Amino acid sequence: MYKRLLVTAVAIIATATLPSLPARAADGLHVVSSFSSSNAKLVVADYAVGAEVIGIIGITTPSQTFTYSFVKSDLNTLLGLWEKARHADAQKYIASGSMAETETHALDVLLLAGGPTVRISIADPVDGLGSFDLSRGDYSAFDSALNKAAAAVTN
Repeated sequence: MYKRLLVTAVAIIATATLPSLPARAADGLHVVSSFSSSNAKLVVADYAVGAEVIGIIGITTPSQTFTYSFVKSDLNTLLGLWEKARHADAQKYIASGSMAETETHALDVLLLAGGPTVRISIADPVDGLGSFDLSRGDYSAFDSALNKAAAAVTN
């Protein structure tokens, strides 16, 4: 079920160019927030089919889209990695950690590193690596978006 949700969400995120979408119907993608840089876009969203909702972090580069889905059992680890990365105060990046997707057949891995910015990366064994450097000025907005998406997750 989650793999089917994820495939649909990837297609939607790949074409989403607006910072936010209208409130979703019972089924569909709800973009909580998006962040842009000169060469990439970071999207925090949730995706629902019926009563099931998963969280999604997406990175879109000019040539590819990478997504990482998360469920309730992932939340403590995800939020812990984010807190560690956002509080790292270093000139060079320090790895905060990584986590592999659960509840899917995908082998995607989310990696976070703190330093001059927070570098959020999604590694896909087929497509490679997509990264986004979240500026310090966006930490609060990303924290809020991540928590909103996490609150929507049902499973």
